[in-house]
Amino acid sequence: MSSLLSGETYPAGEFKGLYEKRWGIETYFNRLKNLLEVERFSSNKLTGIEQDFYGIVFLSTLASVLSKEEDEKAKQHSQLNGLKYSYKVNRSVCYLALVDHVLELLLNERKTPEQAEEELKMMFAGVLIPERPGRQNGRRRRLATHRLRFQRYGKRIWA
Repeated sequence: MSSLLSGETYPAGEFKGLYEKRWGIETYFNRLKNLLEVERFSSNKLTGIEQDFYGIVFLSTLASVLSKEEDEKAKQHSQLNGLKYSYKVNRSVCYLALVDHVLELLLNERKTPEQAEEELKMMFAGVLIPERPGRQNGRRRRLATHRLRFQRYGKRIWA
């Protein structure tokens, strides 16, 4: 965008729509890097690093797919009942629930995959948070030690 200098040919208002389309992708990368810590691996070997990476991408994709339906149900429920806010699934709690229960739910031979899916959806439906429009948290200046906190942790252990 720095090379698009002509304000008449490229009005700034047109970029707002492009930025809004990009925002979902940016927040996904933010979740991968900060919440799920995709850059912190539990192994020094290539195979272990690939397993960590693909496992995290799988969990985040599974959470997105399963929580999308619950998000829509929560929004419809909010509209039908005239609630002040529209509700959505808390993504942080979703990821933690998946990390704790995904192997148990998906590899349990006594449950069908459909039963496991329904159980995960029930977990997600129990952790709804309101969407408050216009709410913003200001940025806080962090110390250098806080910015590099991920380097001070030990190896991640998921199992």
